[in-house]
Amino acid sequence: MELRAHFGLGESVECRQHCFGGTVCQVPVLTPDHLARLCSRLCEARERHLQRLPVGEIVDLLDAAAAAWLRPEHPRRVLALQALPQVTGYSPPMVAWALDQALGSLQRESLVPWLREELGDPGVLDEFRPRRSAPGRWRALGPRLTTHFLAGNIPGLGLPALSQSLLVKSACLLKLPSGEPVLTPLFLETLAELEPSIGTCLAAAWWPGGTPDLEAAAMRQAEVVTATGDDTSVAALRGLVPPGARFLAHGHKVSFGLVGSEHRNGATAAEAAQDVAAHDQRGCLSPHLLYVEGSLGEAEEFAGRLYEALRRMEASLPSGERSVGELSSLQQSRALWELQGAHLWPSDPAQAPPTVVLLQDSSLELSPLGRAVLVKPIAHLEHLALDPATALSLQAFAGHIQTIGLAMDEPRRSRVAEVLTGLLRPARLCSLGQMQQPPWGWFQDGLPPLTSYLRFASLEE
Repeated sequence: MELRAHFGLGESVECRQHCFGGTVCQVPVLTPDHLARLCSRLCEARERHLQRLPVGEIVDLLDAAAAAWLRPEHPRRVLALQALPQVTGYSPPMVAWALDQALGSLQRESLVPWLREELGDPGVLDEFRPRRSAPGRWRALGPRLTTHFLAGNIPGLGLPALSQSLLVKSACLLKLPSGEPVLTPLFLETLAELEPSIGTCLAAAWWPGGTPDLEAAAMRQAEVVTATGDDTSVAALRGLVPPGARFLAHGHKVSFGLVGSEHRNGATAAEAAQDVAAHDQRGCLSPHLLYVEGSLGEAEEFAGRLYEALRRMEASLPSGERSVGELSSLQQSRALWELQGAHLWPSDPAQAPPTVVLLQDSSLELSPLGRAVLVKPIAHLEHLALDPATALSLQAFAGHIQTIGLAMDEPRRSRVAEVLTGLLRPARLCSLGQMQQPPWGWFQDGLPPLTSYLRFASLEE
């Protein structure tokens, strides 16, 4: 199929055909001068339109756009669901699931509670308002321009970045993932259709990753720059951030889960399977490993239940295409696991995913992904960090843990959470089955989603 989407560039720019999977897209051919003019226009439009718009109306706009896209017959949704499986390699049901997850976070019932959570009074984005626990009044000021560099490992990453910029009244330039220029431009079309003046404050751009002159031009006028991706890509962008700009980096992160003895059952296995299957395990919230409390035999029983649950998931959320690199990594890992005497499901390496691996040691390690998950027994979850080898492996990931899924009852849940938070500094702890569905406003990499962008002014009486 061929796709021409709205990039919001505001001027006539030469476009060329570029093939992404089975989809041909018309993408603008940009120069540093194009980007410099574009950023200037975005800033000017923000001063004319977005800065004066009450935050309540911005919430209404995002809610209306999400409502439009949640309708199955919405033309741009239909187009996205046709193109994204070809572009990303994800199965159509997985794309639809991921899209609905992203859109749900843009609805009013998600946005308003978190505005209040972070700011108390969202009106502080509009004018000076009384402070919560100090004399005088205060005012929250968003950046004139935010430039986002988006990763392409899961669909829909542009939508939270876009919504956060709008809510803090920042003009927004989104550098699209090298392999996925589809979803964000289509959603920009909807916003521009609903509110044309706000559409002039938003733009998307595409170019192959690792183009320093374009990357530097895209962030030269930005007051905030965000980057999501692998550590090497994020580090390269960090070196281009202009002096005085705030850089919000979201590099490589790891997630895992804990299963208490009271939850070694089929229901917990089904919840863990949901977390493993979502996004084909490519996201930073995807669990690599599950620690199961109990003996090796009890962990083996749970691993078998998990494998069967993952096989059932293939009916509702089928696996997508696996790259040559993913297949090679899995083959190499299987050879190593067999040398270690691991119990593998399935036993035949030629079978399709999923893969479950039972190992006896308790170190925290990475799986090759592609719905391959490790299971390791541990006698007592409260003692997870007491074994020297285990503690050493855990500490090696300190500061790189995104989410820990917990399947255990209180008060153990709180005790274990306290220990792990002090040791590993994870951004989030939640129930198994919810790892891939964070609420809007969750602290990605420990950063609040709105106040990370803001500066504050106080007016003293």
